[in-house]
Amino acid sequence: MSPEMTPQAALTAAANVRRTAAAHRMPSWFPAVSASTFTLGMVISGVAQLNGFGSGARSGMSTVGAALIVANLALYPLLVWRWRRSGVIPRADGCVPATRRRIALWATPVAFALSAVVWVSTGSFGWMLMATGVLFGAEGWYRQTGWRQR
Repeated sequence: MSPEMTPQAALTAAANVRRTAAAHRMPSWFPAVSASTFTLGMVISGVAQLNGFGSGARSGMSTVGAALIVANLALYPLLVWRWRRSGVIPRADGCVPATRRRIALWATPVAFALSAVVWVSTGSFGWMLMATGVLFGAEGWYRQTGWRQR
């Protein structure tokens, strides 16, 4: 406590520090929900592209897939809002251990390349969407579980 700080200000500062230190960096449900909504959205969109369903079923499946991807994207501002409300600055990838950073560095280009290989080998955009969903869902889950570590 500095000489110009009142005891009440020091107690308030200590309570703020304790609250910030006790805040969870990421909810335990977030990596699984984020990865599964993206993966399911891409897989459902891919199945809609593959199957020659009637126009209603195909557009319905595409709409559900797009809605799941939008829900996935809406999770991130929600997470940042929760962090800021609890007084925590969002962590950057620089806070992740070096091993996870190295794996995440090559995982994204490899996932793009494998998706392209699936597209070229099958000639089907639907299979490419499904492969992309599974690969990026797994990569996102792996990356976010690294964020969860303190």
